[in-house]
Amino acid sequence: MNIRSAAHVVKGAAANLMCEPLRLAAYDLEIVAKNAPPDEVPTHAIKHDLQAAFEGLKEAGSRYNNYVNGIDP
Repeated sequence: MNIRSAAHVVKGAAANLMCEPLRLAAYDLEIVAKNAPPDEVPTHAIKHDLQAAFEGLKEAGSRYNNYVNGIDP
């Protein structure tokens, strides 16, 4: 599975969970990956954009995890 496909899966799962910040972060990563040239070595700018989008996704995932763990059963 490539980055774009994985981000798309996370985006759909986040939408089903109604977690808009996580969905938006996954969408951002998906768009950056979509715009990267598929058959070329990624430029420094593309690598930077991918890393930034991935960090945003990790942060949104962490916030969602903390929220879910804070819910009393």
